[in-house]
Amino acid sequence: MVKAKLSDKQRDYASIVSVVDRFDRPIGAAELGKHRRRWLDYPPRDPSSGHRNRLEEVLAKMVKDEVLRATKTSRDALLYSRGPNFGEYQLYFARRRMRYFLGSCFMIQCPLQDDFPS
Repeated sequence: MVKAKLSDKQRDYASIVSVVDRFDRPIGAAELGKHRRRWLDYPPRDPSSGHRNRLEEVLAKMVKDEVLRATKTSRDALLYSRGPNFGEYQLYFARRRMRYFLGSCFMIQCPLQDDFPS
């Protein structure tokens, strides 16, 4: 079986989508920074983008690609919520999560084991 290799953009987007998906409310960059702390230390993939770090760069691209919606608060902070194209990147994360689940199922005695051909 050949695994499809995700591009940097797909991996970045899927990672942020996985965090936003945990919350039932819009979340700010500070909340995302807690869950993707290393991204605050990583330089942007495109040095000419004008962003301070990878998180800022990816969030801006996701808003532009309508994966996320950015809403300004009364204090000019941005809150991010699901955009029209959010579901496209949920699939990448869901597939990875399912592979992990199935892999761990086969390593232990799992009731689902009998449902899969050996």
